[in-house]
Amino acid sequence: MQRLLILLALVLVCCHGYALGPPIEACVEMFPLDHVADARNDSSPFTMTINAT
Repeated sequence: MQRLLILLALVLVCCHGYALGPPIEACVEMFPLDHVADARNDSSPFTMTINAT
């Protein structure tokens, strides 16, 4: 039982989120802070077609 409580406590500490969304610092540039690659400006290799039925 003690192991279960310790495991539960570790999960609750490690798995928390942001109730009001991401931190303000993450949205200033609209680009991930730790992203090392430059943004791509070329067209997407995918196409979208919509069926009217």
